[in-house]
Amino acid sequence: MKKRKNRSWNVIILLLLCEQKMTINLRHPVLDQFFFGREQETEDLSKLLNGFEQSETSMILVEGPAGIGKTSLIRQVLQNQNRKNLFVLYGKYSDQPGQVPYQAWKEAIGDWMNQMLVLSEDELKTLRENATAALQHNMGTVTAVFEELEQFFGKKLFKTPSVKAESHQIKSRFYYFFGKFLKSISRSGYQIVLFLDDLQWADPASQLLTEELVLRNAVPGLIIIGAQRTGIAGSVPKTKQLLKEHPGRVFSYQLNPVGQVHLHHFIPPHWDFTPADTAAFNQYLWFESEGNP
Repeated sequence: MKKRKNRSWNVIILLLLCEQKMTINLRHPVLDQFFFGREQETEDLSKLLNGFEQSETSMILVEGPAGIGKTSLIRQVLQNQNRKNLFVLYGKYSDQPGQVPYQAWKEAIGDWMNQMLVLSEDELKTLRENATAALQHNMGTVTAVFEELEQFFGKKLFKTPSVKAESHQIKSRFYYFFGKFLKSISRSGYQIVLFLDDLQWADPASQLLTEELVLRNAVPGLIIIGAQRTGIAGSVPKTKQLLKEHPGRVFSYQLNPVGQVHLHHFIPPHWDFTPADTAAFNQYLWFESEGNP
């Protein structure tokens, strides 16, 4: 029954998209045409996002069933963040085999490097100098995990000394110096907002890195936003523990179905539906989607 509803709903959306001749970009989807019924949620999330202390590392966990609009809501809120010196980064996890450790983090850093390209030479030079000063000869500790940052450092890698160390010591060094790198960006006058999508599928390495940054309150002004699907058997994300331990810096936001009253927005004006047609079509959409587009 659920698969039939999803197929029917997808056919309706495809029909509407074709009717309006829209261009779809899966990584950065168009939001305005089909973003409605979330005014209160947009306001709530925006207030939460803008209410964090700039001296702290914070996290928002947006939860809800698959397809309810978590990603679209977060993108809409972040799209309205027009503050100067703000880096908004995006990475997505997957349940497909072959996902590499730190998958979403690596995507986000790759996205970040593209944003760096539009900075002026002086701005980029300042960021690079501050980061190099913070890491000294330990840049290789960070780039060994996130090779995407080699572009930022101009591929001038400073090799870390060859020292025998246990795996937990290597991991601790990475956490420490990656935190210092992010902090150097913050101290240069920039804020980082990181959106990690499909957090329920985060690999263990990513979970530990996220926990470490939040637990240590390591990066002033860093905000991590996670979209997490509910209702997955066996999924007990460790971020739940952060909610209990740090209620002032870690928040959960539950996303509920869109109200039936908003579904008429899906009907293009030129279809020229009568009130009776509109009511019948709304009822059909509600039956098929249950407010979960």
